[in-house]
Amino acid sequence: MAGYTGWGVWLVAGVLAFNLACIPAWFLVNHLRRNHEFQIKKARTFLELLRRERGKSKGWRTDSELDTSVALIEEQVSEAEGRGPLWGRRQVTLAQLSVMQLSARWPELADAVHLAMDRRASPLE
Repeated sequence: MAGYTGWGVWLVAGVLAFNLACIPAWFLVNHLRRNHEFQIKKARTFLELLRRERGKSKGWRTDSELDTSVALIEEQVSEAEGRGPLWGRRQVTLAQLSVMQLSARWPELADAVHLAMDRRASPLE
């Protein structure tokens, strides 16, 4: 009978260890999910404000290089959404880099977009 009592204690200890290991994993997964959603929302906001800014000026409407860059960012963001927070991290990072490249290539257009994004993020306005 003594052998069965020891087995039950090990079972309880194993379940307790598993539960304690799941707590940090839960926090890690939640952090990844929130960060992933935030970065996707940031990229989508950039694209929407860029679209609005392009509509204001006639010179930006016909730039095919800009259209290609925007399409690439949209594709990366869509793929990141489809893959989820763990497997879509690469696509989110690529989208961020593409936004930076777009900002460096067309600074006069992107500066207005970044200014609008900063204004939207500011709690004082």
